Amino acid sequence: MLRLVVGVLLGHAHLNQHLSIMRVVDNPHCNHCQGSYETAAHFIGECNGYASLRGEIWEKPHLHTDHFQHVTIRDLVSFIGNYADSRRSQSLALASTSGDGIWAHLAA
Repeated sequence: MLRLVVGVLLGHAHLNQHLSIMRVVDNPHCNHCQGSYETAAHFIGECNGYASLRGEIWEKPHLHTDHFQHVTIRDLVSFIGNYADSRRSQSLALASTSGDGIWAHLAA
């Protein structure tokens, strides 16, 4: 879990912006929004796909970057942990239906 949190904080996470820089994926845009790059700031504060999760943790569907300084490590770990669990579930489903995809090795 620590690796995931540090990766998100440093921008070196399994988010499309970073993966496109590494040429793992072609599209840096968010899979939920399609109009925004999937950066750490977008993931933590803006993405509509995670608005309900943000609401559960921070009681707000969106966080402006000014609010990031008030985010506790515990809440960030909870948010990223829930994200990782959902990604892992998607990865396992993709791996079982499409063979050896990118998410298959990320879920391991």
